[in-house]
Amino acid sequence: MLIDDISYVPYDRNETDVLFNLLSARYETRSTVVTSNLPFAKWDSIFKDEMTTAAAVDRLVHHSVILELNAESYRISQAKKQGKKGQPMEPTARMPSVARGSEKAGTVDKTHTATEDALRQDDRHVITSHSS
Repeated sequence: MLIDDISYVPYDRNETDVLFNLLSARYETRSTVVTSNLPFAKWDSIFKDEMTTAAAVDRLVHHSVILELNAESYRISQAKKQGKKGQPMEPTARMPSVARGSEKAGTVDKTHTATEDALRQDDRHVITSHSS
């Protein structure tokens, strides 16, 4: 399952309760990918309280690989190019730089598996949670 940009749209408490139950049900049984522009420390704006936020982050980061993407927004860079050239944008492929990721991919400087580490992060994240 893929949840793209979990922090983009605000949710009410009932919706976040359903989201938490979904993440809990998938915990250690199914793979889940989540993207967010918010650091984990600000996920209480998603889940509405610290206890639910900590529990959700804990389930996501356990058995996970966290990729921190440190690249300029693709849309912003394309808009800048379009503004300079005065021409319509052409589609191009994008390969974001990866600061943290899977050792198997050879892009790691640190793999996060602890909730405490995850809550201190301040960049864009892609969380991939693998079932055992």
